Amino acid sequence: MLETILVADKSPIFRQAIARILIDSGVEKQKIAFVESDDDVMAFLEFTPTDLLILGQPYQDTANDNLLAKLAEDKTLPAFTLSSKTSFTNTNKAIVTLTGELNEKAILDGLFRLTEQFIFQTRLTSINKPTENMMLSIGKGKILIVDDEPTNIDVAIGHLKAHYKIIAAKSGQQALEIVHKNYQSIDVILLDIMMPGIDGFEVCKQLKSHQATKHIPVIFLSAKSEIDDVVKGLNLGAVDYIIKPFQPQILLARVKTQYQLASQAKALIAQVHTLEENVELRESIDQLTRHDLKGPLARVLFEANKINDSKIAR
Repeated sequence: MLETILVADKSPIFRQAIARILIDSGVEKQKIAFVESDDDVMAFLEFTPTDLLILGQPYQDTANDNLLAKLAEDKTLPAFTLSSKTSFTNTNKAIVTLTGELNEKAILDGLFRLTEQFIFQTRLTSINKPTENMMLSIGKGKILIVDDEPTNIDVAIGHLKAHYKIIAAKSGQQALEIVHKNYQSIDVILLDIMMPGIDGFEVCKQLKSHQATKHIPVIFLSAKSEIDDVVKGLNLGAVDYIIKPFQPQILLARVKTQYQLASQAKALIAQVHTLEENVELRESIDQLTRHDLKGPLARVLFEANKINDSKIAR
């Protein structure tokens, strides 16, 4: 996973646009840094470990030679430029130049080819509108199985591992610790009820009481088959209740349903964030436009007043 991405361009609009694409791809905001010039790039690279460099406008000043030399020397640093006028070439395998239409898909495709990082591939699949089977094989969802019996965990893993990434917890306390550390990446939780210490009901209750974890779908997978147990589990916020021993087809179908619903919810949240960022970007453009026009307009008004004063003097 990329830890530090440096975006270099003199235009704040460009920097914000690239940041939006990166964030939509799964990059955390705090992992993105910004500079305006190639001198700043050199200083940043000297003191800060960097995993990826993204350059916008062509760098043609004298410091550009030093930057090119630095990148040519350090071929472990992936450098990605989006300018068709740049002097970069592909002779250095660590440098990729994108020419032609600079749309989101093309940028992400270039970033993935350059870095082979899964975060970019995940976003690409959603842009390309993959089929259902592609979603199961590319960008597998992550399922947490919670059960104090290793045999039960092994059985569930055997049925699900072909379609999902699986992590397991053998106690309620361990499950809570795992979820709170990985709540952004866990898509569905399969939760047993009868466990020593913190039982499944209490685990579900605690998860649903926290803002960061309440959105994760919980499916109870338990041998407790009484109606009261099922109702209690659903009232606590679980989305489904599967009674052991279960039919593999039923388990797969119900997990698939909840995973797809959770994925759609995440996609809607991402769209809302994108719209909000687009609004902020539009406001930034308006501010820049007003700022750029302020100087010339002031000069025009000044000259107009001089003309009026001259006419009055006559």
